[in-house]
Amino acid sequence: MQFFINQISGSVLQVILFSAIPFLWWLFTARREQRFLAWLGFKHIEGTYVWKQTFSFFVIVLGLAWLLSQFLPISEMSAANQFKSLGMTALPAAFVYAVFHTSLPEEIFFRGFLLKRLKAKFGFRVANITQAIVFGLAHGALFGLSGADALSIILVSLLPFAIALGIGWLNEKVAGGSIYPGWTVHALSNIVVAFLEALS
Repeated sequence: MQFFINQISGSVLQVILFSAIPFLWWLFTARREQRFLAWLGFKHIEGTYVWKQTFSFFVIVLGLAWLLSQFLPISEMSAANQFKSLGMTALPAAFVYAVFHTSLPEEIFFRGFLLKRLKAKFGFRVANITQAIVFGLAHGALFGLSGADALSIILVSLLPFAIALGIGWLNEKVAGGSIYPGWTVHALSNIVVAFLEALS
């Protein structure tokens, strides 16, 4: 139970930390034009087309992650490793971790804030590539802290880079600026990894 509570409190802290800069930016630049959550891209999606595209991209992400895992011991160095072999009792904590501790704050900052602000100034292509580079480098740096070699860090940086490019396209070009599809892909991917770790 304490592990589950720790995941909830950690998730709240992560969301606050990753939302701080976007909130201040919105407060000083867009407060009179749009509500904060709408400004970030928390927008309702009509129809099933977007969700079909979202599911298709999720399957591609799983395939890429599996392929990379054949060459690198990613699970041993990932944050989801904290759930390794904890069994069914860890699944609620793993779910909170995957959906609210990692994917939500990252989607708020990288696609809700960074991509949208850069897009307004430089256009979609430059903005999407830039946020994907930053996203990939951030994950590669975290992987590097675990003692990985340079080649492994580069390979691990490339997967989040590719995923971030796809999520940026999915959100902005398919879903009309909503971050729900990207959050869904990100959360489901993290759920699969965390659950596999817990049940290993």
